[in-house]
Parts: sequence; structure tokens; C-alpha cells
Amino acid sequence: LLKMSEDELALQKAINSEDTNLIYYTLISLEARISLSSANTSQNLTNFYKIVHTHLEAANLLKIYYRNKVNMNDRSMLHNLLLYNKNYFEAGMAAASQALIQNLPALRQKT
Repeated sequence: LLKMSEDELALQKAINSEDTNLIYYTLISLEARISLSSANTSQNLTNFYKIVHTHLEAANLLKIYYRNKVNMNDRSMLHNLLLYNKNYFEAGMAAASQALIQNLPALRQKT
């Protein structure tokens, strides 16, 4: 289904299977295809978040993935997902956390 660009159906089938690894694989494959696409990336990202947002399980797993697996110095994907979901408090906390992590080496050098 992913190869046929049936994104929403692929995600729905993965969720129905209740296989966490398959859901993660589907989400990461969709995200990778969007990031590799050079044409209208912001619109593609919005469509990706729209598909994910319709499935609470997928949104929660993607949030966990972004928190734990993505580079600690770049949490922009987590921030964007939280903003799309209108979770402004959590998005602010993620931005503050990223700012602290990025400034931590500079703070350590001053002491």
C-alpha cells in the first residue's frame, strides 16, 4: 500500500493489525517519503500530520518516537506535530527543552 501511495489506507491497516512495529514502520516510511520529496514540502508535511492526526494511536506513537529517537538537538518535528495538534503547552515545553539542550554546552563552558 505504501508503494502505491495509499498512505491513509496503509496507516489504517497498520493500526488495525495492532502491531506497533508495523505502525512505526508505516509512519517512518511516510515521513521519509515526505522529507525526500522536494516539491511543496510544507504542504506534504501538513497532509502527513492530517493523516496522523485522524488516528490517535498513530499520533501518540509518533510523538513518542520524536521524543525518544530523533536527534536531541533537533526537536522541530516534535514541535511541529504538537503545534498541528494544537497542543501549545506541550509544544512550548518542547521548544524550551530544545533551547536548554542547545545552550547547555555553552553554559558548562562558562562555569
